[in-house]
Amino acid sequence: IERQATFFDTTTALAFDYFALQNVDVAIIETGLGGRLDSTNIVNPKAVVLTPIDFDHKKQLGNTLSQIAGEKAAIIKPKAAVFCAQQQDESLAVIRNHLSESNAFYYLPEISEIEILNQSLDGNAFTIKNKLEENTFLNLKSKQIGPFQHQNQALAFFVADWYLKQKNLELKTSAIENVFSQKTWAGRLQLIQEKPAVYMDVSHNLAGITPTLDFLRKFIPVDKLHILVALVDDKNYRQIAQVISNAAAGVTVTEVETPRKLAAEVLEKTFNQIGKTVTIIKDLREAYDFCKKQLKTGDTLLVVG
Repeated sequence: IERQATFFDTTTALAFDYFALQNVDVAIIETGLGGRLDSTNIVNPKAVVLTPIDFDHKKQLGNTLSQIAGEKAAIIKPKAAVFCAQQQDESLAVIRNHLSESNAFYYLPEISEIEILNQSLDGNAFTIKNKLEENTFLNLKSKQIGPFQHQNQALAFFVADWYLKQKNLELKTSAIENVFSQKTWAGRLQLIQEKPAVYMDVSHNLAGITPTLDFLRKFIPVDKLHILVALVDDKNYRQIAQVISNAAAGVTVTEVETPRKLAAEVLEKTFNQIGKTVTIIKDLREAYDFCKKQLKTGDTLLVVG
């Protein structure tokens, strides 16, 4: 029987084959759109990690948080330890329903206390108190900026700590603090140019773009922030346009190089309907060059979508 594999299916299979050939000790596998129907879901994981669930890919995953959470939670397998970020009540109920008696469940708000000490465009400083162990306390500094990274980093700490304990290995506090102080996540509010500043961010839905812009507005005046944006056609682009309009003085719309692109004319019309005049340049590279040339001293460009 002839079978057709998607690009994602094929690259997933190639990755699994490569990991096997390299005889890796640990493979960290990220799902694709959802989880339940992903080609990644053939694995039998030791641990499952669930980041905050929100509306995205509704065409494939469903129109309610319960439906989307069900697709995500389907990666939970018997005997796997489950580490879960803070969720909305609707999602959390679905996740708990997917658990069996064989699953140890670690819910971040229940196992930790996170205190943000400082946030700036240079990085974050925060503490993590581990409620699972007495007197375990991390004082972390991170170059990774953004309003939600501390939760992601706390999840990473707990999973790593749990796994190493299974192997009778110790996760040294000094090692964790050193890693967090040095590493950044490319594409997540990544500074690629200074004076004037240019940031690249892969936020592409309302749940991602909103907190990203809320964070930047704390440090960058509206009249100094310029945004270059492109979206695909399954996003809530009307609400995204409203959020962007409130955050930036100048907006340029362009198109991503994919058949799923949202036409720049549609996005331009949406901005115009809410009273925002924007520049439209359909070629992505031309749009990027144009935006950089428009920047003045003290301006910041955010490329997002």
